[in-house]
Amino acid sequence: MVWLLILLVFVLWFVFVRYRNRHKRKLANLCRNNRMSLPIIGVAHHFIGTEEDRMKALMKIGREAIKQGGFAGGWLLNMLMVVIADPFDAEEVMRVSLRKMDGLDITEDLLGNGHMFAKVPIWRPRRKVIAPMLSQKNLEMFLEVFTRNSENMIDKLTKLCGQPISLSKYITAYSMDAICETSLGIKMDIQNNQYHPFLLAFQTFEKMVVDRLMQSWLYPDFVYKLMPCYRIYKKQTDILQEFVKQVILAKRIKFRDIENENLAECDQLQNQQNSRKSFLEQLIDIGYNDIDLQEEMLVLILAGTDTSAAGASFTAVMLSQHQHVQDKLYEELMEVLGNSDRPLEPSDIPRLKYLEAVIKETLRLYPPVPAVVRMVEKEYILPSGFKLVPDVGAVIHIWAMHRNPTFWGNDAEDFRPERFLDNNLKHPAAYMPFSFGVRNCVGARYAMTSMMTVIANLVRKFKLLPPKNVYSHGSQKRKKTKPLRTKFDIIMRHVDGYEVQIEERR
Repeated sequence: MVWLLILLVFVLWFVFVRYRNRHKRKLANLCRNNRMSLPIIGVAHHFIGTEEDRMKALMKIGREAIKQGGFAGGWLLNMLMVVIADPFDAEEVMRVSLRKMDGLDITEDLLGNGHMFAKVPIWRPRRKVIAPMLSQKNLEMFLEVFTRNSENMIDKLTKLCGQPISLSKYITAYSMDAICETSLGIKMDIQNNQYHPFLLAFQTFEKMVVDRLMQSWLYPDFVYKLMPCYRIYKKQTDILQEFVKQVILAKRIKFRDIENENLAECDQLQNQQNSRKSFLEQLIDIGYNDIDLQEEMLVLILAGTDTSAAGASFTAVMLSQHQHVQDKLYEELMEVLGNSDRPLEPSDIPRLKYLEAVIKETLRLYPPVPAVVRMVEKEYILPSGFKLVPDVGAVIHIWAMHRNPTFWGNDAEDFRPERFLDNNLKHPAAYMPFSFGVRNCVGARYAMTSMMTVIANLVRKFKLLPPKNVYSHGSQKRKKTKPLRTKFDIIMRHVDGYEVQIEERR
């Protein structure tokens, strides 16, 4: 009798789930793809394997979406994920669905309610506060920070001329030094200390997050806390949070000391600080409490370091493989800056049109964030005619959208920076390396300025060459290069560590 009751409960539950998901199943049948789906786990097994295997799976799904007119789909456990590689549909999803993927709340242990992954009611007011801090005026003041830290990197690379080097660790250290100085207002000197506890904890945390993100059965906290790796994960979050807490405390004490000084000294010091305040100091002025400060600083550091470093590193590799592009860029730098060692000035940035085009073209082919996910909360119809239903995950496949020949032409797979000098995008959402819409990356201009500074200084000082095909004289023939091998490790990275060889320019 008991077994019959259990069987009846199971049958009723199964019928209820089938009925509740009837609209999802209808949508799944419409956007079915050719990738094998297994019972219960759906397409999850395709993401098991190495970091390169994960990226290959993501690319195959993206190409499938392109083949099917920009729309595909598949089940990930009990969640239907629709994959979008059409900018018209993507724009509508970004406009209507502001809630990010549920699985991303695994970052709450470290980032709490930081604006990047926060729920919409928390994200909206915080975004309004953060956005003005990244104004063009502030970025111009931070240009000196980018220049000084990139010159520090150049000094270290000068000793490595004539040998293959992995640019990743040098550009990552540069990015972290720059972001920590602009956000926290302190000089970390990561470039002279590759074993800095904050850097090591940062790298370990990232690896553990992506490992968990790719294993959806580890999403529930009660499951993850039973895993042996949780103790290591908790240690990394504690190191990162404690470091930022101490910086906030030191800033609070400094501000308190200023208030205790006499008025004349206070005004003088305040005027000095106003010339270039860090993001932390600006948020303290606004009245953020310590928890909010910690969350926002960690978001800025984690997001700002990786995206800028990956974008600049990919750009350097592409320049090493396309010498005619590098030569043209060098000519532009000489025209704008002259044959001198003077640092970049704010007025130089708008004149470096080809440099900007080179970076944009690199980000088109190798966007650091290859896909973003938005959760559908209400029913609506896309321009393509597909109807999205609640509790579906809409995957905006940035990598695939950037290579969709319908919007980029038959040479969509080719590296051709000149396409960004033509300014003839068929749709503004066809290019979104920093996401799109009201919830795009608030630090897009910051990242571009940082990347332009470091690439300009690299090309002024060095000739970038491929590590294995180094030539001694003449110019490299324009030959079709193979796509770079990439992997997915919280962001998209180069499998070979962004390896290049450098020669000092005479």
